[in-house]
Amino acid sequence: MRTMSIPSPITKSGLPIQKYLPWVLIPLLGFLWFWFFRTNAWTGGDSEQWEREIFGGMWFRRRQMLSFAGFQLGFQVFHPLFGWTAHRAMNFVSCLAGAITLLLFWRLVYDRRHWKWEFAILATGGFTALFYGHIETYAQPTAAFFLHLLSIKRVCQRRWGLWTVPLTFSIMVWFHLLILFATPALLLFLAREIRLQKSDMATIRKAAIFLLPGALCVYLVGKLSFGYGEFMGSNFVAPPREMLLRPWVTLTHNHVPTKIWFAWFNGGVTALVSLAIIWRLLNRWRVHRFSLYVTAYLACFIGKTLIWHPDMGIDDWDLFTWPWMLTSLLVSLHIMTMPGRVVLMGLVLGVQVALLIARPIQWAEINRREVATISIDIDVEDISRYRILLNDRLMLQRPLRTIPRGGHHVRIISPDFTPSFRAFYVEGGEHFVVEVRGDSVSITQIE
Repeated sequence: MRTMSIPSPITKSGLPIQKYLPWVLIPLLGFLWFWFFRTNAWTGGDSEQWEREIFGGMWFRRRQMLSFAGFQLGFQVFHPLFGWTAHRAMNFVSCLAGAITLLLFWRLVYDRRHWKWEFAILATGGFTALFYGHIETYAQPTAAFFLHLLSIKRVCQRRWGLWTVPLTFSIMVWFHLLILFATPALLLFLAREIRLQKSDMATIRKAAIFLLPGALCVYLVGKLSFGYGEFMGSNFVAPPREMLLRPWVTLTHNHVPTKIWFAWFNGGVTALVSLAIIWRLLNRWRVHRFSLYVTAYLACFIGKTLIWHPDMGIDDWDLFTWPWMLTSLLVSLHIMTMPGRVVLMGLVLGVQVALLIARPIQWAEINRREVATISIDIDVEDISRYRILLNDRLMLQRPLRTIPRGGHHVRIISPDFTPSFRAFYVEGGEHFVVEVRGDSVSITQIE
């Protein structure tokens, strides 16, 4: 029996609407999902500091220039319009970056046979906790990083020009300087692709020109000290000279268990599965060029993980997400070619969904999203002599601050370095005043 096919709806340009639906639906639904489960707490090591500095009007920090500017722009737009706090504006920017990253996930795998499963692995990765309104500066760099990875894939397919890779690398530098650890992988890519594609001097010069914006960023923050905060800081597990002479010191540091936890939380079992995948690909790099470059970037960020220490312990989980983004990508690209792929797929997705439920979904506290406020009452002549620390992080100042529901503590250090400690618990809508009078400290709830 002959059946009649129903033609697809046609746009004015004559192309099926379905072709463009994913461009709208994926980021839209992704944003709504992230926004619904947005975090209601300071879930990163520097969350309190960043929220306070955005509230105070800061635009640029040296390590994360555009990331911080993006948060500040969100605050400058939404605070006058809707009265949003810095907390809520940063929620929005992180969710928006997550929506864009989901679109990039789709573009990385849409032309593959099992793209839906591969997309699911990326979209449920533990590292996507960055997108649930995380009050930190890593969601935007992650979006920029996956744009960079997409440019690498397109160049391997000869669909984009070679210059797009150094351009997206430079964009990434402006969002976060940690991409500089991947410079060896970038140089490997450029050297190999220039040879394989037999690029002429004009192409090479064009690629070099698009590295200049990234170099300019490094010069501004490193040489001219543009922006606030530290450029490098004392974040190595040991002095660089010692790590060169005795590299095993990176494996004896007391933060190694914490870093193993980072691998579990950010990547689930993808770290282990990716080892098997890399082993299978050892003699097939010529066929799997994109996977070769992903592995090179992975090696660079594993190196960064070994030499960098999390000074805030497990609260610095977001600083160590990048290796496990890449293991998730490798697994998504090759899991369907592995023996026992059904079992492996179920294991990977099951662990990742469980991790998401245990962390960002719980952080959301959907039924209790109200915030409390806290202010300082201290004599003007004393305000520069006392250090008032909230949750042992950074100083509270006179402007009214919002704080998440839950337990907090304030530590006041007097001019003679005598500390005073007060713990308190807040519910939504409450207002607390920290009163400092000489060596006397009290915390009072105002009805």
